Amino acid sequence: MTNPKPTDQNKEFHWKIENSAKLPTVKIDLYGYVGGSQEYEDGFNETEFAKEFRKIDSTRTIDISINSFGGSVYTGLAIYSLLKTHQGKINIRVDGAAMSAATLITSVPNATVTMPLGSMMMIHEVSAVAYGSARQMRKTAEDIRKLEENLIEIYAAKCGKDPKDIRQKIEAETYFNAKEAVEYGLADVVDESSSVKNLRTPTNVLINGLPADSKYFEHAPADFFTAVAQAPADNVNPPAKKEAKMDLAQLKAEYPDLIASLQAEAVKQGVENEKKRIHALEELALAGHSDLLEQAKADSSITPEMFAVQLVKAEKAKKAKIQNSIAEDAADLKSVQVDSNLGFETADAKAQQAKQTQNEKDEQEREALVKAAAAQFNK
Repeated sequence: MTNPKPTDQNKEFHWKIENSAKLPTVKIDLYGYVGGSQEYEDGFNETEFAKEFRKIDSTRTIDISINSFGGSVYTGLAIYSLLKTHQGKINIRVDGAAMSAATLITSVPNATVTMPLGSMMMIHEVSAVAYGSARQMRKTAEDIRKLEENLIEIYAAKCGKDPKDIRQKIEAETYFNAKEAVEYGLADVVDESSSVKNLRTPTNVLINGLPADSKYFEHAPADFFTAVAQAPADNVNPPAKKEAKMDLAQLKAEYPDLIASLQAEAVKQGVENEKKRIHALEELALAGHSDLLEQAKADSSITPEMFAVQLVKAEKAKKAKIQNSIAEDAADLKSVQVDSNLGFETADAKAQQAKQTQNEKDEQEREALVKAAAAQFNK
């Protein structure tokens, strides 16, 4: 029996299929969220998977490496159903974690599941968001219950346990290390010749190098993780210790996975912030000031608030130019008087009224623009 070995790619959210006739087996990597996509590089989904899976000769051996924290139960069921139709041997290696919906994939009846030391599995109840009337929410709860019964049947077929016992496990949100998963029947082989390392920080975790939000592991046993920094043990009279200082070079050398994860997250956040800034600028843009908009887009230091101020000044200058033109026209007509008995005003009065009306309009526009900028900035 051959088992897929961990690759250098397991530190990234991705999935891929290597279906070359030159390879002895078909290689499939499933890293990230069940229901993610290649486009957003956050995982895999049934549509992309099915398209590539159908190209595989049904008699070839498939080696799957999986490291996933779960996701869409329907995506998990769809991939489970596709793999179930395969006639050849399937070997699955839990290259870190197989949690929630990912355990449906590892429960394919014709697959052999191998777990290195340090890897984990987790099964729990199905969750969903319900809204609407009481009747509609009761219907959602009933549908979830039926869906859970289907999942329990899949787990029971894999591990041979009583469905009632499996129900207790999912209601308790149960975690299994490699040996526990094999003992329970969710996995088949413990690979004691290799291991994966899982790190926990105050804000996130790294499962064999793959970053995930720590909220997904709130109930995970502490012994699944190695803390990045261990707290000192309590001591009545602890000896004085010299504070250890770590510079950036040392941090990179000792925790390259953590640094790479933080850098990737920073880049991702920077791109997202720039998208929001551009969107805010476009929301504030006024007709006739496209040059200002393009300059603001090109200069990442210009915030929506700064852009709003620029627009106010530009619009004010534009209005002042118009007012000056009106004043000049009025001066030409200053000597022209109209009989007040006919109900008309003099040209001077008209110009004065027009100027006052324009000033009021300018003030209202400035106030609206500043309010819009503040609203965009506070989003």
